[in-house]
Amino acid sequence: MIAADVFVITGALALLCLARWRIGILVTLLFGFGLDTMRKLVPGEPLYLNVLVFVLVAATLLGARRRGVRLSLRPIFARGSVLRVPLILFLLLIAIQSVAGFARTGSPVIALIGLVAYLAPLPGVFLGYAYARRTGDVRRLMRWYVGGVAVMAAGIYLARAGYDWTVLDAVGSGLVAYSSTGQALDLPSGFFRAPEVAAWHTAMATCFLLVLFLSRRKIIAHIWPTAALGLYLLVALVFTGRRKGLVEIGLFVLAYVFFLVRFRKRALKTVLVLGALTVTAIVLVTVTDLGNALGIAPYYERGASVGMKDADRYWRFTTQALWFTIQRNGWLGAGAGTGSQGAQYFGGGSQLVGYSAEGGLGKVVAELGIPGLLLLPLLVAVAGLYLWKIARQAGRGGGRRAHYAYGLIAFLFANAVMFGVAHQIFGDPHVLYLIGLVLGMAFAIPEMGGGTRRPSRELPPAMEASNEPAS
Repeated sequence: MIAADVFVITGALALLCLARWRIGILVTLLFGFGLDTMRKLVPGEPLYLNVLVFVLVAATLLGARRRGVRLSLRPIFARGSVLRVPLILFLLLIAIQSVAGFARTGSPVIALIGLVAYLAPLPGVFLGYAYARRTGDVRRLMRWYVGGVAVMAAGIYLARAGYDWTVLDAVGSGLVAYSSTGQALDLPSGFFRAPEVAAWHTAMATCFLLVLFLSRRKIIAHIWPTAALGLYLLVALVFTGRRKGLVEIGLFVLAYVFFLVRFRKRALKTVLVLGALTVTAIVLVTVTDLGNALGIAPYYERGASVGMKDADRYWRFTTQALWFTIQRNGWLGAGAGTGSQGAQYFGGGSQLVGYSAEGGLGKVVAELGIPGLLLLPLLVAVAGLYLWKIARQAGRGGGRRAHYAYGLIAFLFANAVMFGVAHQIFGDPHVLYLIGLVLGMAFAIPEMGGGTRRPSRELPPAMEASNEPAS
């Protein structure tokens, strides 16, 4: 495959997204997976191929706008007006710091990386908010995502089986880790471009699978298919050797259970089922011979050591690293993009901002300085308070809407916490698109019906022509 073939595929799919924007949202989600595989087949494994996902995002936005869809956060601001000022201030800061990043490095690519790293979720927020008209829309997106990850994860098992295919190699030099006994472990990436990416997606797909299962009215009938698919994803995750994926699932489950207990007093049965599934998965791998039979034992032992090591890592790369980062980059930072993923190829990265900026908070301080350290947590806190109100309101209505609300918000919580440990995965355009979609759908929960379709967000012809807001 050559780069021209990838551009032809991108163009054809962009036309589909332009014509059918709702289908385009799902197509873009799957196209992000395909880009990982296609990049391995193009000579030189060019970095820019992963950015092509934004071509489909742009086509979907344009297609939605052509249909008169309101792509605006105005209804959200009307319900939570406190969001407006922190968001505007943060956007201004990013614009200024992108110019600073260009001035610091002389590279326009660095400035572009800075804009993408912080603003890429916004198109997903617009699309997710417009897309989620009812709970069935959320369910459909989760199913597509879980199905896409399941297909991609098959490559991890093929690599473990000994298949030496180019599409199963990691982009770059690959990654090797070591078990607690000192055994070298080759970390497979499967059809994903890297083990880190594979771990994040398999972890998030496992979380979505739990939501899909627990939101069913008759969960007993779906226990075995769900357990089989969940075990398939979990074992693939453990094979990647990335312990952060296990932590993300743990954080997601904790947040999800907390919402159930806090806002739905009658959810004890669901909590017990969730706990039973977790215990069963652990027992299958640790107590039985399944771990040895699958050759997973060394990988599991590495994952089992996640507790204290990741707690220490969180401390080292958050509060402990901030002072060193400020000393290296100054109180105003080095500029947006200078420490982001991919900047190391254009004069940025750790060599410029220092290795103490590996954590998400350290990266924010390195790039945006103290203003960023003040504004970003404020924006997260305000958005978190708004999502808390959404979760409380969804709990009163009960039903599937509550489960989807808790699942979407727990997803965002888990990723916000993990961003503090390491920001690399959050520089992936595909990951940022998904996070934006989830945030947009979470914002749409208050207007979302169950099986009943709420009023369309598409404008009538007269309003589309005048471009006036709906009353």
